[in-house]
Parts: sequence; structure tokens; C-alpha cells
Amino acid sequence: AWMRRAEEEGPQLFEWQARTMTGRVFWVEVNMRKVVIANDDLLVVTVRDISRRKEAENDLRRSEERFRAVLGNSRDPVYCLNLPMLAYDYISPAVEELLGFTMEDCIDGGVGFMSSRIHPEDLERQREKLAELLERGATEDFHQVEEYRFQHKSRGYRWISDNRSVARDSEGRPVAIIGN
Repeated sequence: AWMRRAEEEGPQLFEWQARTMTGRVFWVEVNMRKVVIANDDLLVVTVRDISRRKEAENDLRRSEERFRAVLGNSRDPVYCLNLPMLAYDYISPAVEELLGFTMEDCIDGGVGFMSSRIHPEDLERQREKLAELLERGATEDFHQVEEYRFQHKSRGYRWISDNRSVARDSEGRPVAIIGN
């Protein structure tokens, strides 16, 4: 079937499991394409061992599953705010119990939605802190813990103690706020 597709549809790239002469199964990437050489239609197939890549992908997947299990069972919400995009890359499920909104509500609504729920008396200070961080980067006087009131979906305002740190790129520029 793959040979027919290569001939009829064009080059094919797929992963396959192969077996060594000793019977060990391993992953390969197969690249198959039709070529014409001296007026003969030929099929050129290259096969490359990708076992290490597949093992690394599986290790990463298992690590992500463990990471999400820990965050998913934490009582405190954890978030990552991408500063260049001003969008949440992640908010843990615990946000629903604390704020009354789902992870999706908060991520989809973004900074605008979250800001709209901050008490009016606390909002300007929060905006100033974010603007300062975006303009100058985090300096020694960056407040790692901020307290403000947040309007729960159905239960009025709640005091929030937001413990934050700044993640930086290789050149020292702030790229994210990680908080809980």
C-alpha cells in the first residue's frame, strides 16, 4: 500500500516498526519516493533508526503526565503567563475551586478576563506592576507576593495571595510569570 501511494500520490514519510535478525523490535522512519533514472521508474526507500527519538518522546510524555498529575491534584492554582503574548500558557484545575471558573474560562478569557474580576480598588496597582514588568523587566524591587481581591464566579470577592516568580530567556529578558 505504501509503495502504491508513493507511486500514485508522491513521496511518503511514515514510522514503522522493524525487527533485527536477533528479533529485537525497533522504530524506523521510512521515506519512500518514486524516481525516474534512465527512463526507468524506480522506488527509492531510505530507512532511518529513530528508536532514541521515540524513547525520548515516550519519556517526555510520561514526565508530562506526572507533572500534570501533580498540578492537577494541587489545591492551589498554578499558572504560567506568557509575557510576550500576554496569554496564559497554563492554569491548573484548582482554579475552579478557588475562583469558580474553569481552566478553559480563564485561559480563553486571558488577561482581560482575569483583570475584569479584580476588585476596582486593587486593579490599578496590578496593571502598574504588569506594565512595569513589561517595560523594565523584573528588578530587585519586583514584588514576588501580591495580594488583591478577586471576584469569585458566584461567591463575591476573595482575597488572593499570588506568589510569583519571573522566568527569563537566555538574554535575561522576562518571558513568563509563574505563579500560585
